[in-house]
Amino acid sequence: MCEMPTVYGLDTPKARKTHKCLECGGIIAIGERYFKHHGIWAGSAETFKVCAECEALRKEIDASVTEAEERTPFGGLFEIVFQSEVLSFMERYAETRASRKGKPLSDWCLREIEKKRINAPTPASPTPEPIGK
Repeated sequence: MCEMPTVYGLDTPKARKTHKCLECGGIIAIGERYFKHHGIWAGSAETFKVCAECEALRKEIDASVTEAEERTPFGGLFEIVFQSEVLSFMERYAETRASRKGKPLSDWCLREIEKKRINAPTPASPTPEPIGK
């Protein structure tokens, strides 16, 4: 469950120095645009910096959520991705984390992704046209 802030703002500045993405732990490079969420949660001012890939993944996951309190909490993307058991979310998160030089995923995470790949349905091949028709 996501706690709602009493005050909230979102900026998309261009990084003037390197930052660390809250979600993947990866590097937000100088000159790159990132998402800067800021507000007051439980009486405390907070700022959360998120890379574009993690922000896009969060929006896709939360697209079907109707109640604001049920959205992915800041710092909770990893947990939501792996609880969802959606292979495409898991692969995108792993790819983002690796490409941004974030902390490597644990062996457990890598095994979960591999299990999903093994059990994923394979696309059906098209039925060949009969010869002579």
